[in-house]
Amino acid sequence: MNRNPKPMTPEARAKGRANHAANAKERREARIEDFDFLVDGGATFSEAAERAGFPSLEAAEIALRRAGNPLWRPLNAECQRRRYRASRDPKHVSEVMGEFLDTLGGPRG
Repeated sequence: MNRNPKPMTPEARAKGRANHAANAKERREARIEDFDFLVDGGATFSEAAERAGFPSLEAAEIALRRAGNPLWRPLNAECQRRRYRASRDPKHVSEVMGEFLDTLGGPRG
């Protein structure tokens, strides 16, 4: 055991920081891939977050948002138009509700 270790040079310290950051990025990307795989497999968001290694669903949301893949995506323009029409015209309500249930994977009726 070396009792008087040689002090780290600034270059070595910078290299260590870069390696640490690269490893953290790889782990984060792997967690996101695991999360997506589990959700595609039918797990709920909270189950997938826990099994993918995130401490909470909120942590998964933050990681996904930072990666450019937000968990809660905004509706596209066509869906917004349909929702507006449904709010004004009752006969469009069943169409919009059917699409909503399809996105949840629930029974349609």
